[in-house]
Amino acid sequence: MTAFFALLSHKITSPALSNLFRNNAKDKSETKYESHKKYIDVQYVIEGEELMGLTTLNKVKVTETYNEDNDIAFYEFEEGKYLQATPENFVVFFPEDVHRPGMKANEN
Repeated sequence: MTAFFALLSHKITSPALSNLFRNNAKDKSETKYESHKKYIDVQYVIEGEELMGLTTLNKVKVTETYNEDNDIAFYEFEEGKYLQATPENFVVFFPEDVHRPGMKANEN
């Protein structure tokens, strides 16, 4: 299970939800691909840089089935496209985007 420290969770307007997390980038081996069905996932790195993987559902193997309460499913896949996230940009993942956030940029 991915561990995050939630700093803020606020329902903006139904069905919108805003979560703010403090997360330290991890080695690639410590991260998983994930997807959501209810919400769009906007990722912004305030300081430093991270790599974020991106692929499609037809290429991954389910490791944890969809959890409706947490709006998340996890997958296994070692390939994909990798995006660099820095304070100069942000990344938006839609429900059809299987993504792997939080990887150390300099070790992958």
